Amino acid sequence: MHDWVASANGKTLVLLGAGASAPSLPVSRELTDLVIESMNERLDDHPGYLKRAWELAREQLRGTSNIEEFYSSLSDVEHQDEDTTRHWVKEWVPLPGVLPADGDSVSGRQSFGFLAHMVQNSVMTILAAKTELADKSYLHSLVAADVRGTVTLNYDLMVEKAAVEAGRAYTTGAEQWDGGVRWFADELGEGVLPVLKLHGSLNWRETRVVIGSPLPIVGFEEVGGNGRGAGKLLARLDEPAICGLSGKMSPYDPYPALRSQFDRMLEEVELLVVVGFSFWDAHITAPIRRWLALDDRRRIIVVDPYFDPVSTPIRVLVDALCLDCVIDGNQTLAAGLGIDRMQVLTMTAEEGLDALFAR
Repeated sequence: MHDWVASANGKTLVLLGAGASAPSLPVSRELTDLVIESMNERLDDHPGYLKRAWELAREQLRGTSNIEEFYSSLSDVEHQDEDTTRHWVKEWVPLPGVLPADGDSVSGRQSFGFLAHMVQNSVMTILAAKTELADKSYLHSLVAADVRGTVTLNYDLMVEKAAVEAGRAYTTGAEQWDGGVRWFADELGEGVLPVLKLHGSLNWRETRVVIGSPLPIVGFEEVGGNGRGAGKLLARLDEPAICGLSGKMSPYDPYPALRSQFDRMLEEVELLVVVGFSFWDAHITAPIRRWLALDDRRRIIVVDPYFDPVSTPIRVLVDALCLDCVIDGNQTLAAGLGIDRMQVLTMTAEEGLDALFAR
């Protein structure tokens, strides 16, 4: 066990980014390639507008490796008229024409909205299938550890299934959420691991009414198995998850409660362990920076085999807090001041979790 983890005496919070699920699950270009392959198969025999729109989109987005950018590039087409860049765009790329269907008509822009939904569905389907086959054993030391909780930005069920394998009780809070701005209940039970899924989950279904008329609020059920089944109360398959580059600060549904819970969990710990997160999401990075700034006893460990202190969005944190880091060949400001509040483990998720939590 890492000495910082040991000295925190359970006051540790773990944040998992996409890299925490790799290589067990596809990320970045691999996931994008799998989604494109899936979409090709689904639309190969489509007789009309969706196939034409997909062929145009696939060609236009060739080389886009980030699946969130790929998704956003489709979903944002419907909102071109409201986009602030429209004042500087002379001409948009031509879109497929209108196709009459059963007395209605679907515009080119609308077809791109349908494609975006299909891409999200493909992402969830692929992750569900891959999670079933993935080796989750490298997460066993984490789910068995004495930590305040685990926060994940991923939709997959890797943490939950690892907890089941390791015999650790857990809760994501979804089925207990009461529709308010608090997420987890005050008392979770002895030994229960909180798993906060800030961007939603592929096994949540919006089927449980927590508050009725006249102003209803819909809550969640958690689907078992691989996460692709229907809810028990209503057979809906739409996944409540934030997908894409925009909308991660959504004021709707559970997301304000999830974000405020992240802040509360940070306030209760002395050590934050970040695994496989690039720090590009400002709604995650800003609370971390604020948390570190408000108490000089707080520390952070970053696990990332590709961490670059020069290009990281948290370069200012590295310079101010990391005693052993080097930026452009020079020691950090922290080294000059003798500050040691940040460590970087250039390891894979499996290697890092073992070094941090294995006994």
